[in-house]
Amino acid sequence: MLPKAVAFCQSVNDVREVVGFARQRGWPIAARSGRHSFAGYCNTTGIVCDVTQLNGVRFDRANGTVTLGAGNDVQSIWENVLVGGGRGIQNGSCPSVGIGGLALGGGLTQSSRQHGALVDDVVGVSVVLPDGSFVEASAHKRPDLFWALRGGGGGNFGVATSFTIRTHAAPAVNVFYMTFDWSKAAQVYDAWQKLAPAAPRTLASCWLRLTRVPPKSGSGPYELSVAAGGHWTGTKADLEALLEPLISLGPEKLPITITLTPAVTAYRPGGCEVLPNGSTQCGTSGNANYPNYQRSDFFTKEIPPAGIAEIVSQVENWPGGPGAYEGGVQLESFGAPSKMNAVAPDAMAWVHRDTLYHTVYLNFWGEPQSAAANIGWVNDFYAAMRPYASGQAYQNYIDRGLTNWRTAYYGNNWKRLQRIKREYDPHNLFAFHQGITPAR
Repeated sequence: MLPKAVAFCQSVNDVREVVGFARQRGWPIAARSGRHSFAGYCNTTGIVCDVTQLNGVRFDRANGTVTLGAGNDVQSIWENVLVGGGRGIQNGSCPSVGIGGLALGGGLTQSSRQHGALVDDVVGVSVVLPDGSFVEASAHKRPDLFWALRGGGGGNFGVATSFTIRTHAAPAVNVFYMTFDWSKAAQVYDAWQKLAPAAPRTLASCWLRLTRVPPKSGSGPYELSVAAGGHWTGTKADLEALLEPLISLGPEKLPITITLTPAVTAYRPGGCEVLPNGSTQCGTSGNANYPNYQRSDFFTKEIPPAGIAEIVSQVENWPGGPGAYEGGVQLESFGAPSKMNAVAPDAMAWVHRDTLYHTVYLNFWGEPQSAAANIGWVNDFYAAMRPYASGQAYQNYIDRGLTNWRTAYYGNNWKRLQRIKREYDPHNLFAFHQGITPAR
């Protein structure tokens, strides 16, 4: 699919010109920030409105907020807000993901158990609407639009040009990491799902990965790995006590590493680092250039032993292939004590508020001839989890394969989103395959 035109906007007026140009011709518009849409929805047969040059950063120290142009990505947010500004902010982990998609689609971050999703800290969004008008949406200005943008706004209601976001203090945190023998994968999974979602918010994040990777030597059998880690804002002793059920499953030597780490390092995006002179440097994440197909699930109940056994078996059967990187699952915990679940599901369009944990089915292969087997593996894995998953899916991992995407992404908020779409975009100028349609 090729667009008729791509417009690189340098100002709000440029965005207004593009929207008006498209409206007069009846062309569909796609807003583009980070170019990371899993389904390619930042492209269109009409005109692409690229906002990557709208990348200003402005602090309001008195109110503890920062206003970020929609062209900022995860790397520039880290460099300008955390490293340069000394303030904590909900941010992603992939350096090149744009804030436009990250914030409007929810924004799961490395401290979401403690602070919620990125969308929970968004206090204002500036938007060019389909009629060409430039408006600000907040709790006090156009609150219906503000409600819709926070979780349902990715390319649906207009072109976002900036976001005003609440920031936090940025103290050092204890970063922890554990590995386990594959023979204990099922035990680790069960212990993790009982422990991490029930932990206090002091456990800012806790993830678990079960993966299969090609051998580092380039030949021989694939290697299976179980690892867990995260961030803790309390004392080391309290962390060790909390994690004892997991630590007891680890190796006798070095069962866990815990390092008190400055926030700028603890929350750096993948491939990024702060150099000794204070400057920053970012390379590419290890899997950045690999073809991939990933799907997501939110789990609201613990998985029983049969389901865990299925997960272990599926990871063991990842097909990989020549030049492949990895396959498996990554889990991110939330749970009732987390800030993620402390917000009502209808408080904004982001509906996923009863989640124990989020799962991504990871799959990064190499040569083109491996694509069919790897895509089939993801789909088989996903199908095998239907008896256990909630049916909800993360709209930022937008998935063309979903038939129930309206409820999977938006739940009971779908009809209200349609009503707001009818008010702001009645002619569906901002349209795509899984876009929100105006109520009839």
